[in-house]
Amino acid sequence: MHKYNKKTNTLISNDMNYYMLKKFYYFFVKIFDDIYDRFIRVPEIKTKWKKDEILKYSLSIDNDLENA
Repeated sequence: MHKYNKKTNTLISNDMNYYMLKKFYYFFVKIFDDIYDRFIRVPEIKTKWKKDEILKYSLSIDNDLENA
């Protein structure tokens, strides 16, 4: 997660990766079926995503996450 932290004011590329990993870390430590199954707010991009979309995005950030 920290390799994506760039300390900028705009939420683009590396900042977005850092934000998603920081906010949704629990996707990697909880049982996936126990995570809330409806739309989840992603306030920084002003939208709502389903948990499947969040997991797919988070895993696409880094190959090590996908392999784990």
